[in-house]
Amino acid sequence: MDRPDLVSVAVAVLSALQTFFSFASRADAHRSAGARYAMAKRRLDVLLLKTEDPASSSTSDLLAELQALVGVLDDIEQGAPDVPDSVYDRARAEQAERDGGI
Repeated sequence: MDRPDLVSVAVAVLSALQTFFSFASRADAHRSAGARYAMAKRRLDVLLLKTEDPASSSTSDLLAELQALVGVLDDIEQGAPDVPDSVYDRARAEQAERDGGI
């Protein structure tokens, strides 16, 4: 087998693997979940700001907003792709080193 044939076979095999493992769609699913988690974090940040001024919202209003946010997080988790344990454990260890704890 000469060099051009070997390259053609390698390209075909790699293309088949990429299709089989669907890396692009998995990456899109992770990107989408990350964007939804970022949206939920912003909502939580706004909620925390509201708690700093007790006159701005009643406790029942804050609890209702928090309950709605819990529902949003539950929905995100249901649709989010799984992260392998090894990747999760490595990310937690890196975060602990960087932030001095979790």
